[in-house]
Amino acid sequence: MFSIFRLCQHPDYTQPLINEVEAMLKLPPTDHYKNLPLLESFLRETARHDPLDSLSVQRQVLRDFTFADGTHVPAGNVICVRQQAVMRDSKYYDRPDDFLPVRFAKEHGLGNDATQKFTDLKPHFYLWGATAKPS
Repeated sequence: MFSIFRLCQHPDYTQPLINEVEAMLKLPPTDHYKNLPLLESFLRETARHDPLDSLSVQRQVLRDFTFADGTHVPAGNVICVRQQAVMRDSKYYDRPDDFLPVRFAKEHGLGNDATQKFTDLKPHFYLWGATAKPS
């Protein structure tokens, strides 16, 4: 949903994205989805800028734990990472509040060497692959 919203805000990326997909469809099926750097970057930036949840990586504490600074977390509590705060931190991203569709396109040359990609259809992909286990 956010990707469509961002595409409406940045319509100048519509035709380049269409061109990239059309070029991919001309390749042999075994090469499909392997090289969609603009689409990959656009999706990654959307996920960074508009996370589905501002708190992520939630974990239940299994046994009492005390951090080096003395903060104590009793067993049974849930701890989490403040995803939105990290994704908007200038320590990690230049211009963190700006939506930059080519942010993750390797130096804007549009190569992308990410290990796991949103455009990846491999069975081990964390959203729908072997590690995705419905409860």
